[in-house]
Amino acid sequence: MSESKKTVLCIFCNERGPLSREDVTSNWIGRTLGKEPGGTWINTAGKISGGDKPVTKQTQHKTASVFKVPVVCVDCNTQWMSRLDNAVRPSLGPMIVGRVPGHLTREQLDLLAAWALMKAIVYDAMDRRALPPEVGHRFFVGRTPEPADLVLLGRWEAPAEHPTRQILMKWVTYWDHLGVVEAVRAVILVFTFGQALLQVGIPVTPPPEGMIPEHPPPGDDLILCWPPREGSAVWPPPLPITERWRGWPVRF
Repeated sequence: MSESKKTVLCIFCNERGPLSREDVTSNWIGRTLGKEPGGTWINTAGKISGGDKPVTKQTQHKTASVFKVPVVCVDCNTQWMSRLDNAVRPSLGPMIVGRVPGHLTREQLDLLAAWALMKAIVYDAMDRRALPPEVGHRFFVGRTPEPADLVLLGRWEAPAEHPTRQILMKWVTYWDHLGVVEAVRAVILVFTFGQALLQVGIPVTPPPEGMIPEHPPPGDDLILCWPPREGSAVWPPPLPITERWRGWPVRF
């Protein structure tokens, strides 16, 4: 059966429709980097004990172009998802190759946050799905992250031997800094594209009713994209993120 005749229960609209394989890393990112980048998929499942050590880890090294996930329908992939992908490109593209330092407007930060959340939901569905189905559908309805979500942006200083490698990571961990009796379980996803690094945190167990978590402010190496705050942000941050970063790969 050809792919066009296959159907899928879409992770976003929650409707069954013709299957479309969504790229976890957009094709334009590979073109922006100038060549087919090597993709490193590090998919970690389980709680991070002690805050920094994964219980289990599965690593696959593949070219980024193979990361196509059969979890979205044609309508979603070719309409609103495509529009969001195109809208973020003028902001994210220059950051990937280290150009155009300056200010990021509130609109640009909101677009980056929405795009990162969309990609995080798709990447989570690629293997051992940790996010509940309602996360994708809520994003489909609102097209924006939830108040309790967290999206951070940093400048990735890649090792010289892999300057264009894309890195994708996933953790299931616990936020224990939110001032609640029981820690909030969350899925943490990290992406690096050239010199741009995005960290996405999505709660799996919701905070107590009426509570919006207060995340710690980022340091000199990260920009807060979401939750939104007034004003613009300066790109790039004063400090880069490297393989030797003490908070690597996640700091929430």
